[in-house]
Amino acid sequence: MTSQDSSMKAGSRLRDKVSIVTGAGAGIGQAVAQVAVAEGARVALFDINGAAVAEAADQFGSETAVSFQVDVSSADDIDRAVSATVKQFGRVDVLFNVAGIQDQMMPTEELKENLWNRVFDINVRGTTLVMERVLREMLAAGRGAIVNTSSTASLIAGGGGVAYTASKGAVASLTRQVAYEVADRGIRVNAIAPGATQTNIMANSAGILGAEANDLGPQSKRFTEQAYARATSEGTIPLGRFAAPEEIAKAAVFLASDDASYIVGATLVVDGGLTIM
Repeated sequence: MTSQDSSMKAGSRLRDKVSIVTGAGAGIGQAVAQVAVAEGARVALFDINGAAVAEAADQFGSETAVSFQVDVSSADDIDRAVSATVKQFGRVDVLFNVAGIQDQMMPTEELKENLWNRVFDINVRGTTLVMERVLREMLAAGRGAIVNTSSTASLIAGGGGVAYTASKGAVASLTRQVAYEVADRGIRVNAIAPGATQTNIMANSAGILGAEANDLGPQSKRFTEQAYARATSEGTIPLGRFAAPEEIAKAAVFLASDDASYIVGATLVVDGGLTIM
């Protein structure tokens, strides 16, 4: 954590809640897991990087955390991990759908079909598949909270390439639809839309996307340079800095908690004022 961050204090917003966090191996997902545990949750950590989530789970302790290597575009992986979570902890109360990948700022004229497909497989299909499986548990119990991860890229141009931007817009839309479907059955579904955050999503995405992620054309390179310049310029983010992952995580935990009991189908923008400009 940076000197700009306030230290995490133990709380009770998620006391005794069993929470699943996807994308928990790094960045915002890892921060969500840390804040959830600090707020009293037991957590199941899902990530395609099994070693990373195993290390995180070890730090929390076996009574508090379990980890699973999960590709969220695989229904079999998801079913195995959710079933094991229920076996370990008895139920699922909260889902934090954080797993996602960037598209290396790929503009439309340079976009490759396999890049588009992989971004949508993780960001949209993955989000949907995890919700579908977890909702089986929540609907049977008649309660639960889901927090998906959209992006300010769904609200303003320049926050990603065409695949990433479209995928995060889709996440916001499916959040509203699922929220509408299940609100009267005791389950709240919302989303966060983070702005520029101190994570390695571009670097982490490269390993998932494959060789094509590193094959950037001139427009991609130009978009990446311009996007970074915009995000770090004093006139673009009113607060004048990137978010720390913990700041995004605290917003997600708020939406999952009873403090947000009357918030349904919303996308909470957490961007330091970026989208008010």
